[in-house]
Amino acid sequence: MTDDALRRPPYNFRRAIIWIAIITALLCIPLIAMQLTGEVDWTAGDFVFAGLIFGAVATGYELAARAAPNGWYRLGAGLALLIGLFTVWSNLAVGIVGSEDNAVNQIFFLIPLAAIIGTAFVRGRADGMAKVMGVAALLQLLTVPTAILWDQRVIIFLIVLSVGWLASAWCFRRAAR
Repeated sequence: MTDDALRRPPYNFRRAIIWIAIITALLCIPLIAMQLTGEVDWTAGDFVFAGLIFGAVATGYELAARAAPNGWYRLGAGLALLIGLFTVWSNLAVGIVGSEDNAVNQIFFLIPLAAIIGTAFVRGRADGMAKVMGVAALLQLLTVPTAILWDQRVIIFLIVLSVGWLASAWCFRRAAR
């Protein structure tokens, strides 16, 4: 077996089944919560949308893992995908600033979008990905003044997201070496 074969996980149906099981388990959480409390009220469309988002993240990770030159790259990709998912999910669920209906929250969707566009622009190369994730961290920090104006309680949340983007950038920088 070559070194390259050891570094890149092969695609197989077991991995697809594992992802399906993880996504199903995640979707069962709100389903169970709906039985226990009236605060969670998902429609069929909510479940479909959540399944699509989770599926997109799983697909993104699998694509990154197959193209990854090493484990640092996979870790950086995983962090970026999780931070992006967390940003979108929390923004859709309750809104980052105020409620999910606050128009200011649309700004926060731009950061994962910028990361996706940047990834395509640098063609997923580790050195370019480090820069893209650094820019995402900077963009995230630039949202802090918005939080100061609207809801100061989310400043720490935004800083944690920035640190996540920076951690991803660091992993990609390590992968590029």
